[in-house]
Amino acid sequence: VATEAFASWISSHCKEGGFRWHVSGDIFSIEYAWFIRGVVNKTTEVRHWIYTRSFPFSEILHGLSNIAVNLSADRDNFNDALACRDKFGFRICFMVTEGDTIPELPEGSVIFPSTAELATV
Repeated sequence: VATEAFASWISSHCKEGGFRWHVSGDIFSIEYAWFIRGVVNKTTEVRHWIYTRSFPFSEILHGLSNIAVNLSADRDNFNDALACRDKFGFRICFMVTEGDTIPELPEGSVIFPSTAELATV
């Protein structure tokens, strides 16, 4: 019921601009990952995108043509992000903080400066 209601709202409000899952949040459980998949499956006319650090749950979103899964990586979880990317083809979005050395990133990856660095620009 919740999947149907949310999918209906997204279909009627987000066709042109798409739908971003979370601005501050993540996939917190396997049940929630399946909920996201259900909504995305019911809204094929809408482009979805999500950023996640919950790599084990991201597998559930693999194979959907209308969602871009972005793996939020940094120096602490880069190897896990890379393994997930290698397995499923998701894009890595690497957050650089002061003193970081940028690792060799796969083609199509994105580099973000930290929010602290953005504040000083």
